[in-house]
Amino acid sequence: MAESTRITLHKGDVEIASGIPAIFVKSIGAVVIADLHIGYEWALGQQDIHLPLSQFPEMLDDIKRLIETYDPDILIIDGDLKHEFSKATAQEWREVLDLLHFLDKNIRKTYVVRGNHDNFIRGFFRRYEHVDFVEPYLLLEDYMFLHGDKEILDINSRKDEYEVLVIGHEHPSMIIVDEVGARVRLKVLMTGPMKIGRELIVLPAFSPIMSGVEVVTIRVGAGGFALPQSQFLSPILRNYTEIGEMRVIGIDKEGGVLPFPKIADLL
Repeated sequence: MAESTRITLHKGDVEIASGIPAIFVKSIGAVVIADLHIGYEWALGQQDIHLPLSQFPEMLDDIKRLIETYDPDILIIDGDLKHEFSKATAQEWREVLDLLHFLDKNIRKTYVVRGNHDNFIRGFFRRYEHVDFVEPYLLLEDYMFLHGDKEILDINSRKDEYEVLVIGHEHPSMIIVDEVGARVRLKVLMTGPMKIGRELIVLPAFSPIMSGVEVVTIRVGAGGFALPQSQFLSPILRNYTEIGEMRVIGIDKEGGVLPFPKIADLL
């Protein structure tokens, strides 16, 4: 992985992977990723946007690197394993099964938390001993893993059972614009306090070709601006946080982990 500043969250228990959009939760021995959107190239092809089928090999390579680095007992996919809302396409069927077979053979336990794109795939999991499909969330020790596309009562009613809520769904990114107008997009992890006294971690998309939601734009030498809170995709971000208090942490293949201040201080 890329060499960079080592950044941890939640009392040092959560390490942000360097150069790969993932976290490692030490207390439960779990690598956590979200939003793989397997089959996205096929969906783009239906819009006459044709890309090589390259994202699955890259994601599988990144998962192998995470396994080599952390030797996890658990891997958690926090929603949107696949992309197409309807029944699985041929590409999704092949690549999802290939991934689940690999995880079943190489990880003691894999949990796939249902995301809003994960329709018609429950039957995939019947053939695997070490891979489970769970909904609407997963509770492990101090952590609740929820995809984040829905606001559910349990976030409040079970808040005494977890300290950190980990979601995906938003695909957060930031834009950096230099003095001559050149733009760079960077995947970011978001983290900060919730209004209910819990800590929130928002994972960037694991898919290398999902562009992401521009949560903040920085213009070098000219300040910046943030996406209005009402326009965030996740109701968790809209209703349970103050966006200005959220911190963004860049994750880049070449640059590794890139820390930034909280959003209010970037504007």
